[in-house]
Amino acid sequence: MNNAGSWPLLIDPQGQANSWIRSLHKENNLQVCKPSEDKFMKVIEGAIRLGFPCLLENVGETLEPALDPILLKQTYLIGSSPHIRVGDSVIPYDPNFRLYMTTKLPNPTYCLLYTSPS
Repeated sequence: MNNAGSWPLLIDPQGQANSWIRSLHKENNLQVCKPSEDKFMKVIEGAIRLGFPCLLENVGETLEPALDPILLKQTYLIGSSPHIRVGDSVIPYDPNFRLYMTTKLPNPTYCLLYTSPS
């Protein structure tokens, strides 16, 4: 999972992957959010800025379009520091940031955009 070209999406109907990720990053200030929460994008933005791991739980079959640049790792340099556009804002991108996504759906279908290796 550390050398993959895309962020991992774990099919997790029993919650075992959630528990594993939480224990894996218990010392690293893991940020946890769900797409159903109002402020989930703010949580992800904060994790990107500070280089924290982020667990996006209970992902459905469709994802917020604002996540596209994050999922596709569309970073670019401003000066010598990496940045990423999230929605209408450009934020500093810490290379220590990690995103994990889990779904409880037993047989999800996702757009090829999110499942193709980069």
